[in-house]
Amino acid sequence: MKQIIFLLLFIPIIGIAQIPNPDFEIWETQSKQIPNEWKTYGKTSKVQGYRSENAIRIERDKSKPNEPGAFVYGNPDNNFSGGIPCNSRPDSVVVFLKKNFVVGDTAWFIVMLKRNGTMISETNFQLFDSDTSKFIRHSFYITYRDTGRADSLIIGITSTNPEENFSGSYVIVDSLHFIGDNSITIPNSNFESWTTLTLENPKYWNTMGGSFTGGNYIPSVTKTNEKLNGNYAVKIQNTPLGNEFTQGFIMSGQQGNDGPLPGFAAQGRDTVLYASYKAFPKNGDKVSIGVFMFKNGQMVGSGLMTQSYTINHYSQTAIPINYFNNFQGIPDSASIYCAAFEPGDNAYGASVLYVDGFSLNKPTTGLQTESVSKKILTIFPNPSSSIINIEYLSTQNNPVEFQLFNHQGQLVFKEKTMTTYDGINKYQIAINGLNNGIYTLKIVSNNYFSSEKITIHK
Repeated sequence: MKQIIFLLLFIPIIGIAQIPNPDFEIWETQSKQIPNEWKTYGKTSKVQGYRSENAIRIERDKSKPNEPGAFVYGNPDNNFSGGIPCNSRPDSVVVFLKKNFVVGDTAWFIVMLKRNGTMISETNFQLFDSDTSKFIRHSFYITYRDTGRADSLIIGITSTNPEENFSGSYVIVDSLHFIGDNSITIPNSNFESWTTLTLENPKYWNTMGGSFTGGNYIPSVTKTNEKLNGNYAVKIQNTPLGNEFTQGFIMSGQQGNDGPLPGFAAQGRDTVLYASYKAFPKNGDKVSIGVFMFKNGQMVGSGLMTQSYTINHYSQTAIPINYFNNFQGIPDSASIYCAAFEPGDNAYGASVLYVDGFSLNKPTTGLQTESVSKKILTIFPNPSSSIINIEYLSTQNNPVEFQLFNHQGQLVFKEKTMTTYDGINKYQIAINGLNNGIYTLKIVSNNYFSSEKITIHK
């Protein structure tokens, strides 16, 4: 239930980290039972219910120790969006439970009622004490912040404390319902309706589940033949959930309580992550690709690309890795993620991101890089009166040409240089002889291009 899901110091030691399954050629098939209408996390299964055929059992998946077992109606994003539409002000919520907790563990029962996007009731009922012999009825009184009625409900239960790493606890849930003033009808509240899914996931990558729409399950991550190389690529999409969208992403590591965790070994100081992708953001979303570097389990650097415009054909982006607080050591591990939304924000549309190919430090041969990160080309001061300093990303022994165009598109300056090392390079151009105005500086390399607006004012 925890939200999944964020400079210029480089030394010439090239990393040789092995990104797992970087071209998404290896896929695994998994058969899974999912209760209709609900989003599930961790390990879920169908078991004997309370006075009915079925109930749901939730527990932590041993293969994903940082993801608690849970089910939720709504999106567990920054603002807990989506949920069940309603026009109600219930008095209490009732659920029948069997519980088994390891020593010190508890579970969460979250009930949130909103009106016009604002919380009017937000409660985390703590579940504790083990009893697996029979279902026990639990009733919880709901408190409100004002006297109005709710227009949406977000509800969910975890199998363990999401902020801890207890293992071995489980909860069995049945007959979830509300009592009082025009009580809310919860879809599939008795967990009688289930769908058996056959899902394909890229090996070594953790993925986000999808959502039910119109009785059909739409996965957030799928294998696709719309590839750049090889046989397959990965398609990541935000899927509709009521009037909201479920976030779609993949991660080579796991999500911890306080952020991403290491996913694969690094054996050098990597400086750039190259990724090949297509993007179709919708309704204000920004697709994103990021990389995190770690030393002894602590994050020591990161790089991030976000962008909001459509890219119809596979392009290569270069994402600089920025190390924190003058860290000058060698990372020992890394993690990569790709998302059809902006980190730290909600998913606002049915956005789609295709990815087919990662590499560290060296771009894919023959593929032009379309720069979408301003960190690829940094210009300062801006505005400027006499000189402009340029910091740009490039690779060793790579020719680079700088082209300056005026507001009429006329080329007023052109100069070439040869870069000497991988990472951020520096260059300086004198602009004393140019008139005041807005210009475009374009950098052209063998494997990418980028441009930035600058203002000359004397």
